[in-house]
Amino acid sequence: MAVGTIKKDPQDIIYRGLDWTDVLDKIGGGVAIASSVWSAPAGITIGEYNTFSGAKTKVKISGGETGEAYDIINHVVLTDTQEYDRSLHVVVEQL
Repeated sequence: MAVGTIKKDPQDIIYRGLDWTDVLDKIGGGVAIASSVWSAPAGITIGEYNTFSGAKTKVKISGGETGEAYDIINHVVLTDTQEYDRSLHVVVEQL
């Protein structure tokens, strides 16, 4: 599920993230994010900066080819072992 579109220049290095509060609130019971892993298709780079704190995850994004669009996926595992995916839709254009 793509939760937003980001426009970036191919030379930009940006940090973006997702807020998982809605999922954690629905589950309740003190469930939290246990791990967060980002993945991206060939052509765009996700950096070593990959973190999460509370209900928010963050990733470093760079590169990409002008005129292309990429879905960058965030896979989280919760402390109760449930797993979820969300994606950021990144459109690369000269800004």
